[in-house]
Amino acid sequence: MRLRSGAKYFSDKVELKVKRKISAVILSVLLLTLAAGCGTNKGTPLSAFDSKHKNKSEQSFTAAENSEWSLQWDKEHYRILLKSKADGTTWSTLPEELLTPAFDEDGYEVNNNPQLENPLTVQYINPENMQPEVLYGYTGSLKKGAYGLEKISGGIKITYYFDNKQISVPVEYKLLENGINVSVDPTEITEGDNKVYSIALSPFFCSVSNGSSDGYLFVPSGSGALIKPHEWEADVGYTCSYPVYGEDGQLKNTNNSGITNSQPVRLPVYGAADGNRGVLAIIEKGAESASINCNVGNRKFGFSACYAGFEIRGVASDGSYSENAQVSAISVSFLPLTGEKASYSGMAEAYRNYLIKEYGIEKVSKETAASLELLGATQVDSQFLGIPYRSLYPMTTFKQALSILKEFTDRTGVAPAVKLSGFGASGLNNGKAAGGLKTAAVLGSKKDIKAFTDYSSGISAGLYMNYNIVNFSKSGAGISKTFDYARNTVGQKALARKRVLGSDKEEKVAEYFVAREKLCELGKKAADNAIETGIAGLSLAEAASGVYSDYSNQKYYARGGFATDYSEIIGYGKEKGNKILADGANLYAAVSADIITGAPDCSDKNDLFYADIPFYQMVFKGYIPMTGPTVNLAAESADRLLFAAETGMGLGFTFIGSYSSDLFSAEENIYHSVLYGTGSDDACKAVGGYLKYFEAVEGAVISEHSILSDTLRKTVFDNGVEVYINYGVTAAVTAAGTVEARSYIFTEGKR
Repeated sequence: MRLRSGAKYFSDKVELKVKRKISAVILSVLLLTLAAGCGTNKGTPLSAFDSKHKNKSEQSFTAAENSEWSLQWDKEHYRILLKSKADGTTWSTLPEELLTPAFDEDGYEVNNNPQLENPLTVQYINPENMQPEVLYGYTGSLKKGAYGLEKISGGIKITYYFDNKQISVPVEYKLLENGINVSVDPTEITEGDNKVYSIALSPFFCSVSNGSSDGYLFVPSGSGALIKPHEWEADVGYTCSYPVYGEDGQLKNTNNSGITNSQPVRLPVYGAADGNRGVLAIIEKGAESASINCNVGNRKFGFSACYAGFEIRGVASDGSYSENAQVSAISVSFLPLTGEKASYSGMAEAYRNYLIKEYGIEKVSKETAASLELLGATQVDSQFLGIPYRSLYPMTTFKQALSILKEFTDRTGVAPAVKLSGFGASGLNNGKAAGGLKTAAVLGSKKDIKAFTDYSSGISAGLYMNYNIVNFSKSGAGISKTFDYARNTVGQKALARKRVLGSDKEEKVAEYFVAREKLCELGKKAADNAIETGIAGLSLAEAASGVYSDYSNQKYYARGGFATDYSEIIGYGKEKGNKILADGANLYAAVSADIITGAPDCSDKNDLFYADIPFYQMVFKGYIPMTGPTVNLAAESADRLLFAAETGMGLGFTFIGSYSSDLFSAEENIYHSVLYGTGSDDACKAVGGYLKYFEAVEGAVISEHSILSDTLRKTVFDNGVEVYINYGVTAAVTAAGTVEARSYIFTEGKR
């Protein structure tokens, strides 16, 4: 059960990090984590507290407007108000229903919980007891009249003064074409002895009433999930928190359970909908240092909400923390949705349109029906004259890879995308970083590689060499085991965790994290090496799907600048001619990818979740070719086939070319299940049976998704194709006909 009882605004993870006794403030390093370029981040320390309260308005006014919306300051309720000119509908920093008086059974008006009127939450470190404490923008600033308010270009700037704590935080509210943006420049925060640690922006802008049977919150865990608060109302309610882009790799080291969040947040968005009203929230800046938090079912509040919290500073376990802000800016845009668009389908459309505008993702006509991950070599236990040692076992040579590709293509008629994992000199075990930037000699000669690449090119199958630029255990590729490792929050070498093949578990291994200041350099070497090898396709799977901090350098506290570093590497690679595969792609990787593999097919299954939704696919389908997680490693492979049908994405498979008893002693003993000779029939049949439907929706965008029952789903594509998916064990009757148990049917579209 991954939920917490209690009304808290920040995750347990955050609290645990700062509750450790802080012994001293050390280091004064200039940083600004999201500046352009690796190792070039510079910044400005936060300013000393300024107690000037200026331009405090005693009346309401309109700060900005366009043809559809007006942005207003409502002095009576101390709120920022976004108002539709079409019908007068409003959205604001407090739940709209609060403006309608509520009465108890005796007829007395019920006072609102003051936290519901809170536009800003600030967590700071109290130097007297070295404990985290919380300030609320309404009770600590607005209600006391301790605020500054001024008009700025396009909106309003409110400075929240917490005089008794000597903290001020300026927040800008700017009108967008279709919503409102809320932002903070951390360098404008002023402080005394109390140091700001984290900030939550507009915690109730994205909220629904606990009493609404139709209202729900959207959480982007994995593929996406919904929460229905009315099912969870309790005296103190429940909370959950999800770090954007997954847990910091460094923090996993202290988790001895080996259980990891198998479906992290890949997209920095969240939302709420209730009837014909909804809102999509987009974390535009500071996503790497953000968490998406939910406060659900609290009876004292009467409302449930999703909101974004941002770590402004990184705090180490020895008590040191960064002098300067970890992020150059934090911001969240709120986009109102009305009518039929007030749904998670409308949220997906709005977010896709945002990505088109901001990142330039483009429509595609051709997608990929299947992807293959081929596993090259792995370390096994061996002996020589009774002396044990580790040797490299060739699970898939380049000759075998060629044979697999030929047979798969001949039998299915599909030229798949092929990711080569563990083909470096260290195999799958990450001895030298990026496999030492050499292919394993046991896997074949240059001639073998050329034969493989020539055939692939001839059938237009995409080849991608996977480089782990994140983890290593031996010196090589310009990375020193003695010097070039990242440190965790206690100043030690951080041991990595490695996902157990075919499992949601991770285990500690004797592998370290590459020092963040070396990440870009190593990634660019990998891009060059892929070109030199003749396999121009580049995959940086571990970097595409996870982020990590480095507490040896303050600018990399709190995961600072990771997305920027990845983007710099990929930009360099594309200039060199690399095609990009992103496995399990976070947003920063997805928007630059030529193909996404391992796209999430479920949520984290938190007990709070009412239903999973394919939000990830609803955003990217028709714009970035995708395949799902490995079918032949799933406990229920049928579920993955059905989810592929639900979303129209391609099928993913993992194979090796040979298997022997030597692999019994390998770190993973599951390899026999991915032997191509054993699993080829099932894989080829699955692709063959799926191909007609795949071709019917190829290049199409998901326009609507519906949950018809606990086991029945419907997806509508923009080319007119409709598909009904039955996850149940009995047949289901639909408008398109009867859907047999564990099956799907679809209607022909416009083609």
